[in-house]
Amino acid sequence: MKRTASVIRALFYLHICPLLLHISPPLTGGDQGESDYFQSTNHPHPGHPPSQGEGNSNETVLNLLLPLITALVIFLTAFVAKAETPTGSLLDGLAPGPDGKIDVLTIFPHQDDEFYAGGTLLKMKQDPRVRIHIACLTLGDKSDARFWLHVDPDTLGRVRSGELVSAAAVYNAMEVIQLDYHDQGLKGADQAELDRKILDIINRTGAEVVITHDPSGLTRHPDHVFGSAAVTRAFPQSNAKRLYYATQPEWIYLPTSTITPFHEKGKHLKPTIKIDISDYLLLKRLAVYEHVSQARFSLVGLTVEQSLLVPYEWFSLGMEK
Repeated sequence: MKRTASVIRALFYLHICPLLLHISPPLTGGDQGESDYFQSTNHPHPGHPPSQGEGNSNETVLNLLLPLITALVIFLTAFVAKAETPTGSLLDGLAPGPDGKIDVLTIFPHQDDEFYAGGTLLKMKQDPRVRIHIACLTLGDKSDARFWLHVDPDTLGRVRSGELVSAAAVYNAMEVIQLDYHDQGLKGADQAELDRKILDIINRTGAEVVITHDPSGLTRHPDHVFGSAAVTRAFPQSNAKRLYYATQPEWIYLPTSTITPFHEKGKHLKPTIKIDISDYLLLKRLAVYEHVSQARFSLVGLTVEQSLLVPYEWFSLGMEK
């Protein structure tokens, strides 16, 4: 128990350290969740950059600490993962469809959310029977990147939808399906209509496997929580065979869900399988970097950067037919 607590504490500081080193004064507007986060943690707005001296000092400290942070993340990942969830494949024991193909469909709310399963998609695509479909529920138009880039939500939505197409090319996905809900809009969306749209996507793609967030949403973002709930409701009515939730072990989930500016509640699921993606980390990084607005102009990029060091992805089997 003490060893587990120590690992959790260490990972907490590993996640939050880049935030403390990179950022400083407050946002003056935007979404309430983002605004509260910036104000409470003294993060910067693009219009208030740090002074030259402060920037140089932060950069020096960061350059000194990054090798140590990287080594610690790799060490702790190997140390904790060794005795935990069994390694396997999401396709184990799964029969292909009538055409001899296995269609895998990811359904996430935002354009960069597929990174939770990115290495797994790349690994599965080595099987010539696998076809990948990527569905995105919202336009991602309320990301904090719009403040840094000085663009309106409509422009950011177009940019992010284009970024997802580029990332899908890295995954060699068969198609990208983009719905037009607004970012942070799934909580207030018509539930029956959302469920019908998701059911239609599952059946139209002929998916055998569906992947979405676990019920907690991992970051407690309302779109993650309500998107997961909608997929969960639609799946039993579909022709798909397995529903997997992208999840995380407690030592990653706890710091991630602690530093998030969002507070939507949902049950965090313990992983039932982990995928070794060590051979696909560089390609996963490439796919994530296709989401340039998030990787380079959003706080999301600071936290995602740490996860790109982890050679595993975790899932929980939600339903199987």
